[in-house]
Amino acid sequence: MSKKSGKRLPSPRTQKHPFPFSASRWIRLAVILIVAILLRTYAFTWGLPHPYRFKSLHPDEPAGVGTMLQLQQDPLMHSSTNRFAFIKGAGYFYSGMLAIRLAKAVGWIHLDDAGFPRDLDDYRKSHLAARLVAILYSLGTVVLAFACGRLWFGPAAGEIAAVLEAISPLSVLNAHWATPDTGQAFWTMLCLWLVARSSQDRRFLAAASLTAGIAGAFKYPGASALLMVWAGAWFLDPAQRRARLILAGMSLPLFVLGFLLVFPAVLIEPDKFRAGLGVDQTLLAASALDPLLNIIRYPWYLAKTAGALLPLLALAGVAYSLARPRRESWVILLWFFPYLALMTSSWFIVTRYAVPWMSVVGLLVARMTNDAFPTGSAWRRRGAGSAAVLAGLLVLAVTLLHLRTMSRPDPRDVAGAWFRDNFPPGTAVAVTPSHAGDQSFVVPVDPGKYRVTVLNFRPDQDASTYLEQPFSILAANERAWILDSRGRPESQIRFWKEVNNPERWEQLASFSNRPSWPGVLLRGRLPEDLYYLYQETRIYQRNR
Repeated sequence: MSKKSGKRLPSPRTQKHPFPFSASRWIRLAVILIVAILLRTYAFTWGLPHPYRFKSLHPDEPAGVGTMLQLQQDPLMHSSTNRFAFIKGAGYFYSGMLAIRLAKAVGWIHLDDAGFPRDLDDYRKSHLAARLVAILYSLGTVVLAFACGRLWFGPAAGEIAAVLEAISPLSVLNAHWATPDTGQAFWTMLCLWLVARSSQDRRFLAAASLTAGIAGAFKYPGASALLMVWAGAWFLDPAQRRARLILAGMSLPLFVLGFLLVFPAVLIEPDKFRAGLGVDQTLLAASALDPLLNIIRYPWYLAKTAGALLPLLALAGVAYSLARPRRESWVILLWFFPYLALMTSSWFIVTRYAVPWMSVVGLLVARMTNDAFPTGSAWRRRGAGSAAVLAGLLVLAVTLLHLRTMSRPDPRDVAGAWFRDNFPPGTAVAVTPSHAGDQSFVVPVDPGKYRVTVLNFRPDQDASTYLEQPFSILAANERAWILDSRGRPESQIRFWKEVNNPERWEQLASFSNRPSWPGVLLRGRLPEDLYYLYQETRIYQRNR
């Protein structure tokens, strides 16, 4: 109020936050983290080993946790250590090893003199300790998405990016498994945040190079984060471009150092390292056309895992950044396209490779949403806010659908219990499949009580003699009869035609956890890694 005239002076105009929160940004971040924690800890015990099944339902966990346990006695990965670490990258396994050691130090896990769990309960706890590391990395990625989005595109964009990362089905699902993908996502996002900070001090580029090396040590494709460093050196500060590029070049030894600090066994066991890289090379597409087709098919397969909305938002965010480019967006895009080509270069499609990809692309979605938010009348702001909340709820609904499935008994375990209840000990039964990558898909049948025959169904496996073997019951998993992109030999096709002949075989039971209501995308062929969670198991009996 003016002292001279007595009239009330107009108050300064303040900018309202587009979302319905009145507290500070730190309280909003805390709320986002609480939601992220709840989603990542619900159904946390999914697929753990139990008395009838001594391996996790996730195919990568038995070898991964086994590597973490072997590292207790052999931290430099000499010849006695599981070669699995050389296939994936050692960073996550060292993280899990430290978590298991900490759990042992506080008395929660008991290990024998060789560093292995004393009983099944301790083995289960070893899995939980390793999964806790995945949760911590995933939560760290949420915080980094908030920090990076805020630094580059504004406070609201940081919160949008953090919300997307907190509720993303890809991030939530993979935080339940002791696998390297959440660790790769964390270090990739940390590299991007350091690149963003280099706008204020170019020395952060050196730290980003070190971090890119660590990302590669967690999973080899993570080394592509080095592209962010060079893109940031070129785009973020044109006035200092020459100095920044020189610094990026001088930081290459830090990239190598970061990789070797986390993966010193590369120097000690170089042959194993080369052999591990060779395993991934055997999965590469057979022709140059396959990656192009996979890029076209990838949004559809991604929609089966994350729902249709999230891939559409990602595509819209990329298109918006191409149409209205900014220096910051180019840093992301020049990493995005090579990484997209890398993760679709296999002959099969695995959506967990998109965990770091979606975390970074979420920043482009956040920028697009923030730029498009209206600043006009109150009803337009409320309408846009309601649309944003609705979109978030739709993404969250897919996550909740997956968590609902994880909280229920798995079809493999249900089929195993049904078999034990309906067939006496000594019954001759065949189970499928059981090769190195799919050992977790077998219906749990006790070989000490039943006469068990294992039928392998690799894509090139000859099945011509399988039906001649002396078993009367077949417990078959969906992974055994689906056709993959490379096709199947004629012997396997004949085998399944015979089994599905009602005059020769009778289907006794079927167990599936795929949702049956309309509109759900979890039908038909799924991405390879989604079969870890959704599948069908059938039990057949041979007609006499």
